[in-house]
Amino acid sequence: MDDTAYIQNMTDVELIKARLIEMGMDGLYCPVVPCGCRLDDLAPCDCEDFLEAMPGKLIEFTAEDDCGCEGQGTAHWHIGSPEYVAKLAEKRSQKGGE
Repeated sequence: MDDTAYIQNMTDVELIKARLIEMGMDGLYCPVVPCGCRLDDLAPCDCEDFLEAMPGKLIEFTAEDDCGCEGQGTAHWHIGSPEYVAKLAEKRSQKGGE
């Protein structure tokens, strides 16, 4: 099967996932609502704001991390903009060096 035929047979979610992988992203996040999904479970909720979704990077949190979300106090993850994730990673490294 040539690339054109393959692309024509892909669903929208499969096309988005392929592009996210090409970009080195870990999933999607929505800046409109607190929502994010990983590549292995892309768009599971049929989010009404799916068209607002942006490519994002994954950051995992431990129960001790202060992220300010409802999941705080548990091990969990967020998908956010690459800039957001880089800032959190920098904050963590500075905190670890204290």
